[in-house]
Amino acid sequence: MAEEHFDELKDWSARKHALLHAYLDGFVRITGSRDPYVYYVDGFAGPGLYVDGNKGSPILAAEYAQSLAGKTYALRCINVEEDPDNFASLTANTVNYAPVVTNLPGAFGDQVDQILGMVKQQPAIFFLDPFGLKGIEWRYLSRVGQRSSITEILMRVNPSDLQRLAGFWNSADPGAAAKCQLLTDYFGFSSRDEWLKVWLSDGVEGLINLYMTRLRQLFKFAYRCAIRSINGSLKYYLLFATHHAKGAVLMNDTVYLRESDYQRDVQEFKENQATLGGQARQLGFFGKIDPTPEEIEADKVRVLKLDLQKRFAGKTLSRQSMRAALLDEHFGRYNKPHFTRALSELKNEGVIVVLSGPASEDETSATFKP
Repeated sequence: MAEEHFDELKDWSARKHALLHAYLDGFVRITGSRDPYVYYVDGFAGPGLYVDGNKGSPILAAEYAQSLAGKTYALRCINVEEDPDNFASLTANTVNYAPVVTNLPGAFGDQVDQILGMVKQQPAIFFLDPFGLKGIEWRYLSRVGQRSSITEILMRVNPSDLQRLAGFWNSADPGAAAKCQLLTDYFGFSSRDEWLKVWLSDGVEGLINLYMTRLRQLFKFAYRCAIRSINGSLKYYLLFATHHAKGAVLMNDTVYLRESDYQRDVQEFKENQATLGGQARQLGFFGKIDPTPEEIEADKVRVLKLDLQKRFAGKTLSRQSMRAALLDEHFGRYNKPHFTRALSELKNEGVIVVLSGPASEDETSATFKP
């Protein structure tokens, strides 16, 4: 399966890479203002290039690292690859990036201690994109999450992997016990009983929610972003975890931007399909005319205003704290301008009685009437 994956860059993988690249840029700009070196760790790097010539995550990150030449900060890339053939290709494909790239052979879990020694106390973002769940067991992830310095994780999880392994809980297959143990290790539980009761009651969605709960116990903030194909089918989730509110807000804005790009791609796809089929697209879902972009934006602000009033009546909080607090309900659904507009309108309406500075600044605090 891994070999087939690297044959051709699929549209959903391209979106994953776009999201990673956009977030990496923001992460480096923010943390680089205080630290001379920032690290990017690709735990399942692959060969670096697809057979069709498209660039994989290691090359994209290395190119970005090289583009920072002359800045007061630098990005260093650490790639890990277990497959010997893929590692040989990775080494050859990154030879021109030697000053900014280090390639480590072997499994990510086996290299965690060495990686932590290399990054020391510098900010680091870990991109973990495995095939299945092998290699990202909780004992490895917790080592990363327990770092005292700035640490963030982007990790792929495919619901079908969880479903496949959990389905062996009552199987007579000779390998069933090992498969169930892998799932137990993935969650970091002492026995399968803790995930099994969730599986039997809530299925694969329950398992994903359980894992998100585990991530929030290790990190303060954790969210998931659905990666879909151009025809709308779910391919997998990207899970994001960070200790810092600023990182959570940055990922929200990055996901919103990527999702906007995705919706434009879908719209173009639908229009192309309609043209090919000889049908003009006039009506939206349920036979209604699609809302205008202005109406969509206004509705986002309206929902934000209602939630702000409900959550923070009688309280004083910073803009950044409010944004982070609302992400559980709104992750990836709005961006900075929506929030600025919501605060400004609430101030004009008298719902916010004191706004300490510009509504667009993270340090600005708002006092809500009781």
